[in-house]
Amino acid sequence: MFDHNTDLKSLKSKEQPRGLGPWFYRTLINRILKAADTPPIKIVLWNQVESAHPSPRFVMTVANRNTLFKLLIHPELYFGEGYMNGDITVQGDLVEFLEYIYRGRQRKTNSFYSRMINRVLSPVHAGTLSQSKRNIHHHYDLSNNFYQLWLDKEAMQYTCAYFPEPHYTLEQAQLAKLEHVCRKLQLKPGDTVVEAGGGWGGLALYMAKHYGVNVKSYNISHEQVMFAREKCKQENLEDKVEYIEADYREIVGEYDVFVSVGMLEHVGINHFHELQSVINRCLKKDGRGLIHGIGRNQPGQMNAWIERHIFPVAQTPSLKQITGLFEQHFSVLDIENLRLHYAETVSHWL
Repeated sequence: MFDHNTDLKSLKSKEQPRGLGPWFYRTLINRILKAADTPPIKIVLWNQVESAHPSPRFVMTVANRNTLFKLLIHPELYFGEGYMNGDITVQGDLVEFLEYIYRGRQRKTNSFYSRMINRVLSPVHAGTLSQSKRNIHHHYDLSNNFYQLWLDKEAMQYTCAYFPEPHYTLEQAQLAKLEHVCRKLQLKPGDTVVEAGGGWGGLALYMAKHYGVNVKSYNISHEQVMFAREKCKQENLEDKVEYIEADYREIVGEYDVFVSVGMLEHVGINHFHELQSVINRCLKKDGRGLIHGIGRNQPGQMNAWIERHIFPVAQTPSLKQITGLFEQHFSVLDIENLRLHYAETVSHWL
């Protein structure tokens, strides 16, 4: 509230401290663009200061000084938060915009400033049992109705699909992924299978229904377990599949097969030895296993915005870090990178 007679110049002086002229703000936004290798983006500020670009493909508007300074401190985190709360808007295709930003920043990630910020703001990856339960509750217990809005209808797979044919729908590709996993595991009727991190139960049901195996599926998401049990009941597979609301570290018994799809990124690299120990003790001497998770090209930190708002305290390991998980007790027979399939899956989700 203010009086209509209030001097507009005095209001502007409160918004823009004395001495911080257009040149100052233009210097800051040019620094932001330079950090992304000068993409074809024009930045426009609340005070009408803007960057110069002869033919910009996108226009990014920043609503206030606080958001601008946050972008300078940690753009990876604060761009997402600014976009969420409306302090940042983008004119143009958002996916294409982000591709320009990420490719540009990838070429700049080795700067001392980037390494320092990532180290200071990186969380501690505890991965303890209690923390794992909190993190899973944060993400997977949002509500089954929410995930049903955009995942495939048949199996509710929250992991990358498999596209042997480019024209496949999301539903076809997710069923193809389940089949791909089963064939890699060389399942045969009567096999005993233990699953770590079972999601909404789609893989366990598929294995039991199409390959005649007996499955125990461990999961600490209450919402997912309840959904999976109900689906199992509808499919009349309760004699073949058991969903257990417990952490992978609580797995008991011996099995012919160990499988985990989409859990590895939640384990934490410092806790790989615990996962290795679980697999070693629960697999029979001639057992087979398959682990599928989100990875990265080289060791590094997860995107800060994703870590804060999507996957709390998660880590995506490099291929070298993943294979280290198996060196002491297991033989690695097959490695496959589904990166391009994941890109197609995310496009379908979007």
